[in-house]
Amino acid sequence: MMEMKTLLPGLMMEMKTLLPGLMMEMKTLLPGLMMEMKTLLPGLMMEMKTLLPGLMMEMKTLLPGLMMEMKTLLPGLMMEMKTLLPGLMMEMKTLLPGLMMEMKTLLPGLMMEMKTLLPGLMMEMKTLLPVILERKLDIQIDTMLNHISSKLQPVHSELEELKRKVTYYESDSKRRNFVLYGVKDSEKESFEDLRMNILHILNDFLKCDINFQEIDNCFRLGQRRGSVSRPILVKCITQWRKEEIVRKAKCLKGKGLYIDQDLTKEQVKERRLLVSQMMELREQGRYATIKGTILITDGQDTDMESEKDIDTKKVNKFKGKVAMKKNENEMKGTTKKPKRRNHRNIRRRKG
Repeated sequence: MMEMKTLLPGLMMEMKTLLPGLMMEMKTLLPGLMMEMKTLLPGLMMEMKTLLPGLMMEMKTLLPGLMMEMKTLLPGLMMEMKTLLPGLMMEMKTLLPGLMMEMKTLLPGLMMEMKTLLPGLMMEMKTLLPVILERKLDIQIDTMLNHISSKLQPVHSELEELKRKVTYYESDSKRRNFVLYGVKDSEKESFEDLRMNILHILNDFLKCDINFQEIDNCFRLGQRRGSVSRPILVKCITQWRKEEIVRKAKCLKGKGLYIDQDLTKEQVKERRLLVSQMMELREQGRYATIKGTILITDGQDTDMESEKDIDTKKVNKFKGKVAMKKNENEMKGTTKKPKRRNHRNIRRRKG
């Protein structure tokens, strides 16, 4: 303790001389360190979030064993500390002055080396840390995306199947409908007035001989916009009657009326593309018209299918289904049984 009292003033004087220089160096280096900490801190926080759960699990598994070992070793360590502590204090008293002298001589050189090496180390940290973090993030993102895509694959297939069914049912619900354009619209128009106008057009202009019981429903589409006549959606009871009306729609030419199919949203998009192609062909001086969702031209270089090709495809598809059904019946052994003879008739003929 006496030696400590004698050495303490000298140490305090040296600290007073070195402290201003250290403070100046800290002031110059502190802003750069703060900027680097701001850039590096988000990445370190992300790594800590990913690694912390694993470290906590390892700590929970290892902590009970460490506590048991500490309980067994602590008494022996305390005994050894009591026996060794006086000798260590004596050695510290003898070695402390020499260590202080060496620290005084080595400290300025260490400070100079730190000043020269610190900028290079900081530059290397700036270049290497983003690369390391990016690689780790890329690996984690790839694994997560692969896992998510494998989980979503069945959902995607189910959605595609549902979409196919929805489009089928939507088109099936529209196959008995047609849209009538050009009928004048009025604010005081009732359902009966609208139905009578439709029956007048169909019977007088198209000569279809339709009564009101063959029309399931009819209404105008959209909202009123000035004097523009809204189209009318007509729902027939049977499909063959609707096909007859659409087939005779050419009789309305020159009367300001027009009949078209009731198409789905997908079919409307295809129809718009076909209309643009039809206009281009007509500008070239070629014959082009649209029937349903098919573009019919007089040239041979068109990509659209003709009605004859579609009919042949339907016939081939029907034949293929019949052949598949026949093969299934043969595999199951469900062949037709031979007809039983009528024994009464046979006896009568013999008699």
